[in-house]
Amino acid sequence: MAWSLPPSRLSSVNPRTVVESLAARLFLGLPLPLQRRLGGTPLVLDGQTLAADLQLLLRAQRLTGKDRLGNPSVAQGRAEMAANAAIAGGNQPIGSARDREVAGLPARHYLPTGPRPSAPGPLLLFFHGGGFLYGDLESHDAPCRVLAERSGVPVLAIDYRVGPEGVFPAAFDDAESALRWVHEHADRLGVDPQRIGVAGDSAGGNIAAWVALAAAREGLPLAFQA
Repeated sequence: MAWSLPPSRLSSVNPRTVVESLAARLFLGLPLPLQRRLGGTPLVLDGQTLAADLQLLLRAQRLTGKDRLGNPSVAQGRAEMAANAAIAGGNQPIGSARDREVAGLPARHYLPTGPRPSAPGPLLLFFHGGGFLYGDLESHDAPCRVLAERSGVPVLAIDYRVGPEGVFPAAFDDAESALRWVHEHADRLGVDPQRIGVAGDSAGGNIAAWVALAAAREGLPLAFQA
């Protein structure tokens, strides 16, 4: 099991976080019946049963006191988020993942496994979550790999500016610039401008919604928003 974090970031992570993250990944690899047994009595609400792996993680959080909100520094919160993502995410398969620059911003371009299409195709522009304070290309590398590989659609993840260094509305400005850049360079990317989508999780979903509104105002084609 290898870390995907650079040593400079790994050294800033609390050792307890490393151990807890490794344990969480071990638990998630257990057979489903064992996860259910360790997680306790199944939680049922409105006829729906909580997934065994999620219930197990929630119970582990309660036992270790992780269910209580803390007050980490911005630097510590970023490092721990990246560490947890690196361990829980694993090494998801992908055709290729290449770092590049988009509108002056760090970005990562994911291509699914398989032959490259001869005609321009779709592209998903992805914005990571993290409460506008945390998150980057590393923390969301695994989800982007899964999105690209399972959908068969290339994903372009954008490392937009976050606070407190990036003062509002920096993140939204960066996202709009990224969409314009993709449209301007669609031919070079092998992208059909009519098949560009935007998506994100948490704060990134908020940004994706904003970008969709901005695209409508500017008359930029946008096929999908999530």
